[in-house]
Amino acid sequence: MRIVVYIILLVMLSGVEASAQSNKFMSLDIRKAATTKRIKYYEHDKIIFKLRDDNTKYRGTINALNDSALVIDSALILYKDIRTVLVDNSNSLTKVARAFLMTAGAGFITLDVINNAINSNSPIVNPKTVVIGVSLIITGQMFKWLSVSRYKINNNHRIKYIDDTP
Repeated sequence: MRIVVYIILLVMLSGVEASAQSNKFMSLDIRKAATTKRIKYYEHDKIIFKLRDDNTKYRGTINALNDSALVIDSALILYKDIRTVLVDNSNSLTKVARAFLMTAGAGFITLDVINNAINSNSPIVNPKTVVIGVSLIITGQMFKWLSVSRYKINNNHRIKYIDDTP
């Protein structure tokens, strides 16, 4: 009987904890022809963005949000200063495929060079092998390039701060 009381108490307290979670978030609204997609960024989420002043990518964890700015790794960033938000859409399959192809390309070139050096074949670095290996490496890198969506902040891509707390 005592176990049942502890289980009921645990369930009730976990419900209270879930409702106490903050409903403040920064949203990136992406408007297309007939729909709007909303990407939500809460505190402690990772974000990648570029500022209007420079072309450097900034990566960090959101520490705090308010109506006009966000704090990333103790730096205050105003929403109006953000030029581009980069969203990584990669999943585990694309990450594994990328790592496999890049490793296979580098390994293919390395093994062929070592094999030609041991067997005293000429040339040691075969041009056909380099073309195949580099194409594998580029194909693996393309998985990353194609899995990152870039949203330039304008009329169709807007940043908003939303506070849903009652």
